[in-house]
Amino acid sequence: MTLCELAGVSRSGYYKWRGRAKGSPHERKIILDLVKATHEKHPSHGYRWVHAYLVQQNGITVCAEYSDTG
Repeated sequence: MTLCELAGVSRSGYYKWRGRAKGSPHERKIILDLVKATHEKHPSHGYRWVHAYLVQQNGITVCAEYSDTG
């Protein structure tokens, strides 16, 4: 049994994850602080709008589902 089988992930998924660029914790905090501030200013807007707003205003280049769990 391979580690991928044990973890329940595909080999291609593992290598995609391994090759993904990791931001520093400081960068993550800056981005998440921007997301929180934007959401507080515009509480009626959803995550897609917040993401589009941050891309337009700040040039943020993360996926719309970016979270603090990673």
